[in-house]
Amino acid sequence: MAKWARSGHGVRILIMAEGATSRDVNRDRNARSTEISALAKAAQNSGDILGVRCFTLLDFPDNRMDSVDRLDVVKAIESQIEKYYP
Repeated sequence: MAKWARSGHGVRILIMAEGATSRDVNRDRNARSTEISALAKAAQNSGDILGVRCFTLLDFPDNRMDSVDRLDVVKAIESQIEKYYP
């Protein structure tokens, strides 16, 4: 990613899942809001170091993507494709 960014390409990162609530018996984003915010900040910082132009973090359940309707996942990805035309 850093190589492409240094070459002038508009590198963007899309992270589909929030990365914290899969450890819980019941998914509760409010109970993990501090951890989710810290993960988002770490991901943003990593993107900054790599020279990434845009960073997007979606709200799908980490390690539970198989519980999400495929169409919802496809729509989320398609919206990013329509927005940025990679």
